[in-house]
Amino acid sequence: MMNKMVDVLVLGGGNAGFTAALAAAERGRSVALLEKAGQDRAGGNSYYTAGATRIPHGGLDDISDFIESDERHAATEVPPYSANDYLADLEKVSGGRNDPALSRV
Repeated sequence: MMNKMVDVLVLGGGNAGFTAALAAAERGRSVALLEKAGQDRAGGNSYYTAGATRIPHGGLDDISDFIESDERHAATEVPPYSANDYLADLEKVSGGRNDPALSRV
């Protein structure tokens, strides 16, 4: 068993855990992130989404910096996904249990 002192201990390597660890590290903190899943299933629920995520956007041009370049994009239509649509979907899938203030962040 290893003993190590850190400023921030993050439990869980999903999107929130990795984001918290990164934010702490960017602020100069020493960070340890612990993940209970095996290496083949690490990443929290992200493992089950195949990397998909929902973010509000104005269409394909708006998200082009986040996706790999692909010749098929010229023939692809990606309709805008507004912040209001995102919030409505989040409320729907959470059964209204989402925090409205945090949902807008």
